Amino acid sequence: MIRALLLSRFDDRVGPVILHSIPSLTEETLASFSTIPRLMDVIEGNNFFTHDFQNTYTANFFFEMPTQNKRGKMESVLLSIVFRVSIQDEVWIQKITAFLQEQKDTLTEMASTLKKDPVLNGTGLFNSENKTYLKRMLYEFYTRIFVQNARDLLVENVVHQNIWVLSSSKYDGLAALKRIKQAMDQPPRSIKKDLMQFLLSRLNFSLYNCEFRRDPIKACSICTRRYIESAACLFIFNVDDGDARGEIEDAIAHMNRLDLILANPFLVLGVDDGEQNDRDLTALLDISTSIKKLKATKVHMTQAIVNIDDFDTYHELIKWILSVVML
Repeated sequence: MIRALLLSRFDDRVGPVILHSIPSLTEETLASFSTIPRLMDVIEGNNFFTHDFQNTYTANFFFEMPTQNKRGKMESVLLSIVFRVSIQDEVWIQKITAFLQEQKDTLTEMASTLKKDPVLNGTGLFNSENKTYLKRMLYEFYTRIFVQNARDLLVENVVHQNIWVLSSSKYDGLAALKRIKQAMDQPPRSIKKDLMQFLLSRLNFSLYNCEFRRDPIKACSICTRRYIESAACLFIFNVDDGDARGEIEDAIAHMNRLDLILANPFLVLGVDDGEQNDRDLTALLDISTSIKKLKATKVHMTQAIVNIDDFDTYHELIKWILSVVML
């Protein structure tokens, strides 16, 4: 199932088009949602409306945004909450539809927030200089909609995803993940921590380090089965372990030998336990450089480094987990 928040505009040259999505969606998925911005052409009367098509259910709010550099000084904008389901369950669809019908006040308030924001009001909602600022606001909107408002709805329909965990030989990856989960319970509470807890509750982490991953020839049947049964892969290591670079390379090379099309999201996660004051920055840099080189392989890979005690470092990890849950 796909859940997303879309922001569309009426472009003077190409017509209605989606400009931003939270989370970031593939071009193919965005193209399949092209019906949504075109709804701006047929709006009559109400700013808020719902619409469904091809297993996709939406709640939308149309508004105009003051824009100094546009003809007429106004920008036509559509804010959309989107659910796309893979299984047509009548009860589940009724719950989604009822939830979307209840989002009028939420979308009205969000549109008002965008219109009143002094930064966006001054230079324009879609000014390239405001992209990061706007995406941050949309991320907060998404969290409010799908973590706060839709929490009860989604918890009733949890679909647990299996995550294949690999780790360096000197590090207990599952213990590190347990500490990350425990960190979510530490004060102060926040929407982001609630989001992280919710996402982690939908994932099953299973550790398996293959004894053949350093074998330059063998394509392991056990790993092939594990890959097929998993929604994503996670390699976890301690940032102070200078030997982890070689183990990361071995693991990725082993993946590449599997007779599969490797499409699962793969995260290489460095964990800073905060236990050493003398950080080996040279070793850490070597690992980061190695990971970037491995992105040229057919494994779809991202990287992140988190300090377990500093939640501000969890941003990339949250994005990756979110992409897995949205599969």
